[in-house]
Amino acid sequence: MTSIDIHRIGWADSRGRSLRAAFDAEMDERYDDGPMTETQAIRLDNVFGVDERGIVCAFLALVDGVPAGHGALFRRPEAGTFEVRKVFVLQRVRGLGVGHRIMTAIEAHAAELGATRLVLDTGPRQPDAVALYESHGFERTTPFPPYDTMPDAICFAKTLPPDTSDTSDTSAESGGVNGAVEPRG
Repeated sequence: MTSIDIHRIGWADSRGRSLRAAFDAEMDERYDDGPMTETQAIRLDNVFGVDERGIVCAFLALVDGVPAGHGALFRRPEAGTFEVRKVFVLQRVRGLGVGHRIMTAIEAHAAELGATRLVLDTGPRQPDAVALYESHGFERTTPFPPYDTMPDAICFAKTLPPDTSDTSDTSAESGGVNGAVEPRG
């Protein structure tokens, strides 16, 4: 049996930084269209850079005790809306449900904070991410700032039901933050 545990961590946590670096490296590979001009690099940084003032929290997935996945929740200027960012699972553990567990934890925490809507952005070279978000009930929406400046942006939104959860149950069956799951083939 493979154990998957999800923990809230600080943005500066070294395990989270390492996973975000792996995420950035994979995105660089997926979207490598040759050398970028300085103007293009600045534009990408303006769109995808992280303003740490907006960070609500980050989540770390441990698979058998080893860091293997990450996701984060950010504030948005729209009332009741939060943004999901930096969702990433290491290649070696994809298919075990790690991404689903991260998304479940993010959604639950957002609901606890009073979120009524979650939004996120992905791109055309991330069909795995698109499938994950759609499986969690996210629906495509018109690109929102700052992604509305990116011609290939794929944005999603999900309306959250009011939080009526009993936060004392953290079992795997409830989709809680800790627990073990069987690996999927």
